[in-house]
Amino acid sequence: MKLSYARFRRPLAQPFRYGQREIREREGVLLQRGERFSEASPLPGHSTDTIEEVLDFLRQRSLATDWPEAPPALRFAWQALQLETKDFHPVESNALLPWDENFSSRLTKALREGYRTLKVKVCPENRRALVEALKGVREEKIRFRLDGNRSLTAKETESLCHDLDQAGLAPMVEYLEEPYDNCWDTPCPLPFAADESVPEQ
Repeated sequence: MKLSYARFRRPLAQPFRYGQREIREREGVLLQRGERFSEASPLPGHSTDTIEEVLDFLRQRSLATDWPEAPPALRFAWQALQLETKDFHPVESNALLPWDENFSSRLTKALREGYRTLKVKVCPENRRALVEALKGVREEKIRFRLDGNRSLTAKETESLCHDLDQAGLAPMVEYLEEPYDNCWDTPCPLPFAADESVPEQ
Protein backbone atom coordinates (compact mmCIF):
# COMPACT_ATOMS: atom_id res chain seq x y z
CA MET A 1 0.00 0.00 0.00
CA LYS A 2 1.40 3.38 -1.02
CA LEU A 3 2.69 5.75 1.63
CA SER A 4 2.34 9.46 0.95
CA TYR A 5 3.50 12.37 3.07
CA ALA A 6 3.42 16.16 3.19
CA ARG A 7 4.96 18.80 5.38
CA PHE A 8 2.52 21.03 7.28
CA ARG A 9 2.80 24.25 9.27
CA ARG A 10 0.04 25.70 11.45
CA PRO A 11 0.08 28.91 13.52
CA LEU A 12 -0.78 28.50 17.20
CA ALA A 13 -3.74 30.37 18.66
CA GLN A 14 -1.30 31.72 21.26
CA PRO A 15 2.46 31.43 21.72
CA PHE A 16 3.59 28.38 23.67
CA ARG A 17 6.60 28.59 25.97
CA TYR A 18 8.56 25.56 27.17
CA GLY A 19 11.85 25.95 28.98
CA GLN A 20 13.63 28.95 27.47
CA ARG A 21 11.88 28.56 24.11
CA GLU A 22 8.72 30.04 22.68
CA ILE A 23 7.02 28.76 19.55
CA ARG A 24 4.28 30.47 17.58
CA GLU A 25 3.60 27.72 15.05
CA ARG A 26 3.64 23.94 14.93
CA GLU A 27 5.03 22.04 12.00
CA GLY A 28 5.58 18.43 11.14
CA VAL A 29 5.06 15.77 8.50
CA LEU A 30 1.66 14.20 7.84
CA LEU A 31 1.73 10.58 6.66
CA GLN A 32 -1.08 8.75 4.88
CA ARG A 33 -1.37 5.07 4.07
CA GLY A 34 -4.73 4.10 2.64
CA GLU A 35 -7.39 5.68 4.87
CA ARG A 36 -5.07 6.05 7.84
CA PHE A 37 -3.13 9.13 8.91
CA SER A 38 -0.38 9.79 11.41
CA GLU A 39 2.18 12.52 11.95
CA ALA A 40 5.86 12.93 12.68
CA SER A 41 6.28 16.24 14.49
CA PRO A 42 9.57 16.62 16.39
CA LEU A 43 9.52 19.48 18.88
CA PRO A 44 12.45 21.89 18.24
CA GLY A 45 14.89 22.00 21.12
CA HIS A 46 13.26 19.04 22.82
CA SER A 47 13.16 16.10 20.41
CA THR A 48 16.34 14.31 19.42
CA ASP A 49 15.40 14.51 15.72
CA THR A 50 14.27 17.27 13.37
CA ILE A 51 11.68 17.68 10.63
CA GLU A 52 14.49 17.93 8.07
CA GLU A 53 15.84 14.54 9.19
CA VAL A 54 12.34 13.05 8.90
CA LEU A 55 11.95 14.39 5.36
CA ASP A 56 15.45 13.31 4.31
CA PHE A 57 14.75 9.79 5.50
CA LEU A 58 11.43 9.63 3.63
CA ARG A 59 13.04 10.86 0.41
CA GLN A 60 15.82 8.28 0.57
CA ARG A 61 13.94 5.17 1.72
CA SER A 62 11.33 3.01 0.06
CA LEU A 63 8.34 1.62 1.94
CA ALA A 64 9.45 -1.15 4.30
CA THR A 65 7.88 -3.32 6.98
CA ASP A 66 10.02 -1.66 9.63
CA TRP A 67 12.33 1.31 9.91
CA PRO A 68 14.55 0.66 12.96
CA GLU A 69 17.03 3.32 11.83
CA ALA A 70 14.38 6.00 11.20
CA PRO A 71 14.28 9.21 13.28
CA PRO A 72 12.20 8.58 16.45
CA ALA A 73 9.25 10.78 15.43
CA LEU A 74 8.97 9.02 12.07
CA ARG A 75 9.36 5.57 13.64
CA PHE A 76 6.45 6.38 15.95
CA ALA A 77 4.30 7.66 13.08
CA TRP A 78 5.07 4.61 10.95
CA GLN A 79 4.29 2.18 13.77
CA ALA A 80 1.02 4.00 14.45
CA LEU A 81 -0.04 3.32 10.87
CA GLN A 82 0.46 -0.41 11.47
CA LEU A 83 -1.87 -0.65 14.45
CA GLU A 84 -5.17 -2.44 14.13
CA THR A 85 -8.30 -0.46 14.90
CA LYS A 86 -8.98 -2.69 17.90
CA ASP A 87 -5.68 -1.49 19.43
CA PHE A 88 -6.98 2.06 19.78
CA HIS A 89 -8.91 3.51 22.69
CA PRO A 90 -10.31 7.03 23.07
CA VAL A 91 -7.99 9.61 24.63
CA GLU A 92 -9.40 12.88 25.93
CA SER A 93 -7.95 15.93 24.21
CA ASN A 94 -6.30 18.31 26.67
CA ALA A 95 -5.77 22.04 26.90
CA LEU A 96 -2.07 22.86 27.35
CA LEU A 97 -1.63 25.63 29.90
CA PRO A 98 1.71 27.46 30.11
CA TRP A 99 2.74 28.47 33.62
CA ASP A 100 2.99 32.26 33.75
CA GLU A 101 1.28 35.25 35.34
CA ASN A 102 -1.83 34.52 33.24
CA PHE A 103 -2.20 30.91 34.38
CA SER A 104 -5.39 31.44 36.41
CA SER A 105 -7.16 33.23 33.58
CA ARG A 106 -6.01 30.59 31.07
CA LEU A 107 -7.33 27.88 33.39
CA THR A 108 -10.70 29.59 33.71
CA LYS A 109 -10.89 30.11 29.94
CA ALA A 110 -10.08 26.44 29.21
CA LEU A 111 -12.80 25.25 31.57
CA ARG A 112 -15.27 27.73 30.07
CA GLU A 113 -14.45 26.37 26.59
CA GLY A 114 -15.37 22.89 27.73
CA TYR A 115 -11.98 21.27 28.34
CA ARG A 116 -12.08 18.66 31.09
CA THR A 117 -8.47 17.50 30.79
CA LEU A 118 -5.73 20.04 31.43
CA LYS A 119 -1.99 19.61 30.90
CA VAL A 120 0.37 21.79 32.91
CA LYS A 121 4.16 22.00 33.02
CA VAL A 122 5.53 21.58 36.53
CA CYS A 123 9.03 22.61 37.59
CA PRO A 124 10.95 23.32 40.83
CA GLU A 125 9.95 26.99 40.70
CA ASN A 126 6.19 26.49 40.37
CA ARG A 127 5.40 23.16 42.04
CA ARG A 128 4.05 24.62 45.29
CA ALA A 129 2.21 27.51 43.61
CA LEU A 130 0.72 25.06 41.12
CA VAL A 131 -0.83 22.94 43.86
CA GLU A 132 -2.37 26.07 45.37
CA ALA A 133 -3.73 27.16 41.98
CA LEU A 134 -5.29 23.76 41.28
CA LYS A 135 -7.04 23.68 44.64
CA GLY A 136 -9.64 26.03 43.18
CA VAL A 137 -10.77 23.41 40.65
CA ARG A 138 -13.17 21.03 42.30
CA GLU A 139 -15.25 19.74 39.42
CA GLU A 140 -15.43 15.98 39.75
CA LYS A 141 -14.72 15.18 36.09
CA ILE A 142 -11.66 17.44 35.68
CA ARG A 143 -8.35 15.64 35.14
CA PHE A 144 -4.83 17.04 35.21
CA ARG A 145 -1.79 15.85 33.28
CA LEU A 146 1.36 17.21 34.92
CA ASP A 147 4.57 17.26 32.89
CA GLY A 148 7.90 17.65 34.67
CA ASN A 149 10.19 17.34 31.63
CA ARG A 150 12.78 15.80 33.98
CA SER A 151 13.22 19.18 35.70
CA LEU A 152 12.54 17.96 39.25
CA THR A 153 14.70 15.99 41.66
CA ALA A 154 13.57 12.79 43.35
CA LYS A 155 13.00 14.68 46.60
CA GLU A 156 10.99 17.41 44.87
CA THR A 157 8.89 14.76 43.14
CA GLU A 158 8.08 13.04 46.43
CA SER A 159 7.18 16.43 47.92
CA LEU A 160 4.94 17.28 44.97
CA CYS A 161 3.13 13.92 45.21
CA HIS A 162 2.66 14.45 48.95
CA ASP A 163 1.33 17.99 48.50
CA LEU A 164 -1.14 16.87 45.80
CA ASP A 165 -2.30 14.02 48.00
CA GLN A 166 -2.74 16.25 51.06
CA ALA A 167 -4.67 18.79 49.00
CA GLY A 168 -7.06 16.08 47.82
CA LEU A 169 -5.94 16.57 44.23
CA ALA A 170 -4.30 13.17 43.67
CA PRO A 171 -7.52 11.52 42.35
CA MET A 172 -7.77 14.31 39.76
CA VAL A 173 -4.23 13.78 38.41
CA GLU A 174 -4.30 11.40 35.46
CA TYR A 175 -0.51 11.10 35.43
CA LEU A 176 2.79 12.80 36.25
CA GLU A 177 4.99 12.80 33.15
CA GLU A 178 8.70 12.09 33.72
CA PRO A 179 9.40 14.45 36.64
CA TYR A 180 13.06 13.37 36.60
CA ASP A 181 15.38 10.85 34.99
CA ASN A 182 14.78 7.22 36.07
CA CYS A 183 11.78 8.17 38.18
CA TRP A 184 10.02 4.83 38.03
CA ASP A 185 10.85 3.62 41.56
CA THR A 186 9.83 6.82 43.37
CA PRO A 187 7.10 6.24 46.00
CA CYS A 188 4.14 8.22 44.68
CA PRO A 189 0.33 7.78 44.74
CA LEU A 190 0.24 9.00 41.12
CA PRO A 191 0.90 7.04 37.93
CA PHE A 192 3.97 8.10 35.96
CA ALA A 193 3.93 8.58 32.18
CA ALA A 194 6.91 8.15 29.85
CA ASP A 195 8.13 10.74 27.38
CA GLU A 196 11.84 11.56 27.21
CA SER A 197 12.79 7.98 28.05
CA VAL A 198 10.84 6.46 25.14
CA PRO A 199 13.45 7.10 22.39
CA GLU A 200 16.14 5.86 24.78
CA GLN A 201 14.64 2.37 24.93
